[in-house]
Amino acid sequence: MRTGDVAKGLGVSPDLIRRLELRGEIPPILRDRAGQRRYSSADVERIRLILFAPAGNRKPEEPR
Repeated sequence: MRTGDVAKGLGVSPDLIRRLELRGEIPPILRDRAGQRRYSSADVERIRLILFAPAGNRKPEEPR
């Protein structure tokens, strides 16, 4: 999935998704030959947890 697709599915802006990567809250996302980010379902689930899980419910290995 591309950034816009992920953002739309989560109800947030594409810029917010990109900022999570730039701040190191999610690992670097794989890019295609054109340089566009391509998110796996695992990437999307991690982003969903970071954005919507209450801070006390995060697993210790998840970034804040």
